[in-house]
Amino acid sequence: MNLDWCCAEFEAHCCKNGRKVNGLGICVLIHSMTGVHFLLEFRRPGRIPSEPIAKNGIKLKFCLWCGCNLVERYAKFKKREQ
Repeated sequence: MNLDWCCAEFEAHCCKNGRKVNGLGICVLIHSMTGVHFLLEFRRPGRIPSEPIAKNGIKLKFCLWCGCNLVERYAKFKKREQ
């Protein structure tokens, strides 16, 4: 799915295509009813595969690099009410 990224830095920090990221990364959650959500997570190095990648994340409303309002920019991915 093409999300039409707000900036190259934001896209580079998103965890996608099975790429493993240690340290800070952005998890993209796409839900048909609520739309797209972005979580800032810390992923520790040396994680054993059976351990969770991250325990929790901080929900982002704005891009950390360009300041774009993520809620407005990606609102088109939210299922429209009929």
